[in-house]
Amino acid sequence: METNGFIFGTKLSRRYLTGKYTTLMEVSEEVSNYNAMSIEVNTHTHGIELQHNVDTIKKHVGLAYNKTSQILKTLFLKGFGNNRYRLLNLTLKEYYAFIINNSDLLKKDFIEFSGQRQDQLMFLENKTEEFKIPLEEHYRYVPFERYVKELESNVYKGYNTSMITDDIRSTSERLFEKYCEKNENVKYVYKNGDSGQQYLSIVYGTSFEKQRLFYPDYIVQLQDGIIWIIETKGGEKQGQSKNIDVQVENKFEVFKQFAKKHNYQFGFVRDKNDELYLNNTVYVDDMNDDNWILLEEVF
Repeated sequence: METNGFIFGTKLSRRYLTGKYTTLMEVSEEVSNYNAMSIEVNTHTHGIELQHNVDTIKKHVGLAYNKTSQILKTLFLKGFGNNRYRLLNLTLKEYYAFIINNSDLLKKDFIEFSGQRQDQLMFLENKTEEFKIPLEEHYRYVPFERYVKELESNVYKGYNTSMITDDIRSTSERLFEKYCEKNENVKYVYKNGDSGQQYLSIVYGTSFEKQRLFYPDYIVQLQDGIIWIIETKGGEKQGQSKNIDVQVENKFEVFKQFAKKHNYQFGFVRDKNDELYLNNTVYVDDMNDDNWILLEEVF
């Protein structure tokens, strides 16, 4: 853990600014000089700081404060919880310092763990509601775009290119909507919302056995009546993945089960070299994998 940047001991690591500055911009620049210092931890004085750091971790794992605190103590605090799950055997002062000093690293690890692929079958039998495309919708737009063109394939009259600029939409979203607009096989496109009961959502589970809602990006109806539900993700650039969603595999699996159960077509769509690729078989991050096929070969 030390090799990976974790700090141990009973001292809190701090930095203080040195030098003379005339503007806040100078203070924020990388050239600002900071010196390191350490403070011996005090379980009374630093109790609130410990709570604050536990609270920042629990926000990202989706658990209550008490449960998050119990997990951390079980993993790291001497004499607490089940010994089978203990990674470290810290004293109380060492535990305080460890959580406060390493909260960013712990948060990162918990987020990564929560995204590990889980069996999604247990989340399928949740309460269901009938979804209908809303009669009206509000979309963000860029007001001073010079060349605005209405997208005829969209379900809403007045939906136009000022609503899919790079200020508002990801590359894969913009490419997908333009692709649908030019595709004669596409009858309608609906851009789904990302929160709220009026939008299409699917339940999935995390590694902490918490239920979350996943909102697919698009519903597309083809001229032959087939309905596709599409989720766009960051693609690849210069061989590096642009996807930042740690829950991508869990969402993919529950999405696949949802589509099969309700007789829809589905797919994750990502961009690479300004081309769109679709995957509806087995999710892999590497877009050179055979599971990613050109969207134009699908519809």
